[in-house]
Amino acid sequence: MSSKTIKSKFYKYPSLEEGKIQTKYIPNYDSFRFKRINGVTSVLNGDLETNEVHRRDNLYNWNRVLTNKLFKLHETELFLRVHFERGIQDNIIESNERELVDGIQFQYFVEIYYYFYFSCLEVLAQILNCFYDLKYEDHQVCFKKKLFNKIQNDDIKGLLIEFNSSIETTREYRNHFTHKFPKNENDLRTKLSHSDGRNMIHISMGNRVKNEAFLKNIEDSSKLLKILLDKLKLEFDDEINEKN
Repeated sequence: MSSKTIKSKFYKYPSLEEGKIQTKYIPNYDSFRFKRINGVTSVLNGDLETNEVHRRDNLYNWNRVLTNKLFKLHETELFLRVHFERGIQDNIIESNERELVDGIQFQYFVEIYYYFYFSCLEVLAQILNCFYDLKYEDHQVCFKKKLFNKIQNDDIKGLLIEFNSSIETTREYRNHFTHKFPKNENDLRTKLSHSDGRNMIHISMGNRVKNEAFLKNIEDSSKLLKILLDKLKLEFDDEINEKN
């Protein structure tokens, strides 16, 4: 079996120029405008009902978490794009010493991207739960159709269901990274089948998702998330403006 030597001198942080170039291709995510409130003062002064204080406090704090995760998602996409654009090979054996390191870094940040992407969606589900007062406990909240169906606003419900359907490939990649054989690894596993009472073994051909396909999926997924957040922001801002 061929071997490759990984040399530390090729581990290079993205330069300022590389960052500027790749940032142009990544959405700028805008978080929501939920304001911080003083819960104790609001309750004692009778400004708001206890449930509303709880709702607004949670909206502010979940939005703070979402803001941080969106930044990490953006930076992760920046890093993986830089390593891809430096030039990498799908076949590690064909990589030179520099391509080998950038290829490893690309695959590393690709996997991290899918973690942050779905982590953002789970935090968004918490915000939806608070905003629409769906009354789920934290541990019951999940970015799924069950939650969407409890939302009374049909436009928002439809928007969420449509978005969720549009990221099926993204979810498949994430699930393989998390629970199954990862899509970026050559799948050389044997497979068993049964025919006429006989066990048969099959040799896999090493199928994997290529680097370009991952990058295309990530680009599409980021654009879809940006559109979703912008539309939800319009809905949330309407209520914020009404209560100010």
